[in-house]
Amino acid sequence: IYGTTYYGGTQYLGYGVVFKLTHRGSNWLQSTLYDFSGGHDGGNPYGGVTFGPDGSLYGTTSGGGLYGEGVIFKLRPSATECPTAQCRWTETVLYNFTGAADGAGPQGNIIFDQAGNLYGTTLAGGAGGGWGTAYELSLSHGQWSLSVLHTFTDGSDGGEPANGVIFDQAGNLYGTTVSGGSSNKGVVYELTPGNSGWTQTILHNFAGGASDGAVGAGMAFDSHGNLFGFTEEGGYQDWGVTFELQRTGGGGYNYSVIYLFMPQPGGAPGYISV
Repeated sequence: IYGTTYYGGTQYLGYGVVFKLTHRGSNWLQSTLYDFSGGHDGGNPYGGVTFGPDGSLYGTTSGGGLYGEGVIFKLRPSATECPTAQCRWTETVLYNFTGAADGAGPQGNIIFDQAGNLYGTTLAGGAGGGWGTAYELSLSHGQWSLSVLHTFTDGSDGGEPANGVIFDQAGNLYGTTVSGGSSNKGVVYELTPGNSGWTQTILHNFAGGASDGAVGAGMAFDSHGNLFGFTEEGGYQDWGVTFELQRTGGGGYNYSVIYLFMPQPGGAPGYISV
């Protein structure tokens, strides 16, 4: 199991780490692969790591880098054999966000397409007033270059996409936003590639309240092409919901809330079906 922490590590102030958990019998052994310094290498990763087609680990940090606005990084194990379980991996920074039109504060997981291009979102920055971007990072002749697929404005298109994007089988991208939309509670969106760029379609506007979610979080597809996801707010006393977007025959989606999260005695999370 591979993951990240936002804080902690051996560096001063603790800018987070990339870690590995290895199963050993009935126990798990934790090892730190990389320790962020908060400088040019990045700091405070707010999302997981993903294996790329070359076997390296890829991820983002929400801060640090040349401009202090976050980086996209790659990690590879040492070229020499490690005698202990705590040997660090080598980091390469692929891109430094500037906080301008390219975005700032990348968050959420990143994803690869079949050609090896990398996709993700930034929480802030962009040319639409600082409400975030969806981007593609492509490798050509040994150089990585970033293209902005959509600039969020916090209007009807949503704002602050905090959780990355996912692909469907046709190559379209899907994600959620924290804010914007018709009720300013966030949206579920689709980005479709075309000859003149990517086109955004809003699949659902979160309304909040007892019957809908608010502040979109991560999503995933099932084997039938239906979308499932979570929200951080909305539902019963704003404890969040689980939702489904079920594909219809005409290519659209029907939205429904399938679980309302509720606090249980002692603070343990739980849910009820609706």
